[in-house]
Amino acid sequence: MIMSIPSKQLSLDLSSEYISTIVAESGDVMSEIVLGISEQYEGGEPSVVISEDNKILKLSQMMSFIPDPLHVDINSRPMLKKLYTDLQEIGNRQLEKINEINRLAIDFLDDLSVRSNYNNITYNLELSVESLLKMYEVKIEPLYGSMSDRLSEYVKAVSNLLGVKVFCFVNLKAFLSEQRLNELFTMTRYYNVNLILIEYRERNEICPEKSYIIDKDQCLIVK
Repeated sequence: MIMSIPSKQLSLDLSSEYISTIVAESGDVMSEIVLGISEQYEGGEPSVVISEDNKILKLSQMMSFIPDPLHVDINSRPMLKKLYTDLQEIGNRQLEKINEINRLAIDFLDDLSVRSNYNNITYNLELSVESLLKMYEVKIEPLYGSMSDRLSEYVKAVSNLLGVKVFCFVNLKAFLSEQRLNELFTMTRYYNVNLILIEYRERNEICPEKSYIIDKDQCLIVK
């Protein structure tokens, strides 16, 4: 899998066997890359291209972009939509349980109606798995632990539910120690997903790591 940034003549050969790190020493270049990716997710002009076997892939389907590693949303709209779809498929195979829940709910509502002073109460007589999930606000419980634990949980959930294969973090090395980064990398390698870091300066190298450094003169150095 290849990730390209044409404006910088930069091409990353992605692999789950090493971390791909972009170091932008110039603040202007850093903001251009980060804003370009963000705007692309919002429907702007493509600044990044991901391809595999000479086929261009849709960025939003293949890559999760995390500009702020301190705040990741494990219950985003796409995540909940896919979670509900999966749970609905399972629930629809258990019609007896659904019918029993529906019967008990109708009996309860009938009793409320009889005991109330209103004679014109109506309600939906059919309970779907989807309405049940929404009623009980079913979601993925975030992991409350270290930052590396939360990021690992996020990567696993997004990869499993949405099939995302690339995770791109901005300035992650500023928040995680070398040990924690290596733990995160070990997990991403296990799940066969690609890890990209965008950093504003070169830091301690994580093994294995492939670095693409755009220096202040906008010269590219590959290490």
